Amino acid sequence: MRVFVYGTLMAGEHYHHLMDGAPFLGEATTTTATVRLVDLGWYPALTRPGSTAVRGELYEVSPELLDRLDALEEHPDVYLRGPITLADGRRATTYWLDGAEGVTIDCGHWPTYRSQLATRRHAEGSVWPRKTNGR
Repeated sequence: MRVFVYGTLMAGEHYHHLMDGAPFLGEATTTTATVRLVDLGWYPALTRPGSTAVRGELYEVSPELLDRLDALEEHPDVYLRGPITLADGRRATTYWLDGAEGVTIDCGHWPTYRSQLATRRHAEGSVWPRKTNGR
């Protein structure tokens, strides 16, 4: 089964190790008229409706890996696994969190957004906790 990932399962992200052994089918982008990527803190959510082209990665996953991904995403209690059509016409499944509230990630790319956020926080001096009482 083809799975579109857009957050912590992407290469270089926290849970990418779960994708070990899954054939990488390439980068992929959603159609712009249907989805929105939102920041929920430590991870993003793909929700509907929206108007953002979300960039992610496409993998071919085994039934065993799909079970592990379902457990990570707490499917069906939190995220729902369902179909998505990509900009190039390919179809895949992904994890949806419809109705998710959070900051919209306008750039549509979780790693880019996180990098921009870290840069902004560093510029504001809020990366590290401030010392208090002279310590």
